[in-house]
Amino acid sequence: MNHRMRAESPILIAFYSRSGVTRQVAQALAQALHADLLPIRDVRSREGTIGYVRSALEATHGTLPEIAACGRDPREYDLVVLGTPVWAGHMASPMRTFLHRYGAGLQRVAAFCTMSESGADGAFGDIRALTGTELEGTCSFTDRQVFGNEHLAAIAAFASELEGRTAPTPPRPAAPDGRHAAM
Repeated sequence: MNHRMRAESPILIAFYSRSGVTRQVAQALAQALHADLLPIRDVRSREGTIGYVRSALEATHGTLPEIAACGRDPREYDLVVLGTPVWAGHMASPMRTFLHRYGAGLQRVAAFCTMSESGADGAFGDIRALTGTELEGTCSFTDRQVFGNEHLAAIAAFASELEGRTAPTPPRPAAPDGRHAAM
């Protein structure tokens, strides 16, 4: 018999961040939702100009770079919120690798992205395609908004929207005497 451990929180924020901007948003959103955080980590460095160019090329070509092991199974969460920077109009390639591994098994998905100016639609389209599902909600942030702390109100609104869509906790089974069984 397979006994899978239940996630600590019904919500997981899985994110990739090259520069730290997406990480800032993910941390604030996780705090607002009381969600677990799962950083997606590169195995190879993306530092400097060469790393920047490689990132853009991988995004436009749909490359699947190697990522570190996740340490937890995102398929055990009721809702997974994916966070990614926008690279050349697409999601970051490490997020693409993550979704190739786990995307089809995710129950419910929402997403946010960070970007210099625009391009959220392309990233959200990539996520829809790799998860095979409609997104529960989306939100995008420019780097300028994050650096100026102008993103906090949008995070609060996005968190509120997602909380309204979180599946209710199923009732505990009743014991033979009619009282609720202890968990």
